[in-house]
Amino acid sequence: MFLHTWDNGSLDGVQIYNNTFYWNPAASAAALVSADAQFSGNAPRFFMNNIIYASEPSLIQTTSALRFDANIYWTIAGLPKFQFDGTTYTNFGAYQTSTKQDTHSYYTDPMLNSPDYHAAGRPTTAFRLLPGSSAIAKGLDVCSGVSACSMGARDSWGHPLPAGGAYNIGADQGR
Repeated sequence: MFLHTWDNGSLDGVQIYNNTFYWNPAASAAALVSADAQFSGNAPRFFMNNIIYASEPSLIQTTSALRFDANIYWTIAGLPKFQFDGTTYTNFGAYQTSTKQDTHSYYTDPMLNSPDYHAAGRPTTAFRLLPGSSAIAKGLDVCSGVSACSMGARDSWGHPLPAGGAYNIGADQGR
């Protein structure tokens, strides 16, 4: 995911939540890049309740312009890399402590069914959470107190979102 602005443009509010990303790039690049995006205004800016599962160690390249929380990060390619405000961290705890971001987040295998699915057509079981996943019931209500924000009624597979919370991290709310 690339957030970028040009010609003196800016973004007023970015809300990215409840997604499951499988990142397998042809060339080395972070799964989320927003370091050169310009932001303005007071609308909420956050990346929350997302799963990034990557075949590349570079997971995020961002700045303090976005708030990060309740995410799960995982790479199958060695030490993870979190680049924040120009500093690269290869230890998730050090990244959390130094940046004060991702307080309720995890660096752990999210236990997804077929996380590297890439066939034609809509997946019916790929990217679903397996029993015992650390993503189950660990998500936040990212829209609490945020106007014009909705957690929605159903997930990507048509499962209803839990009433009153206990959201999962990622796109699957079926467990």
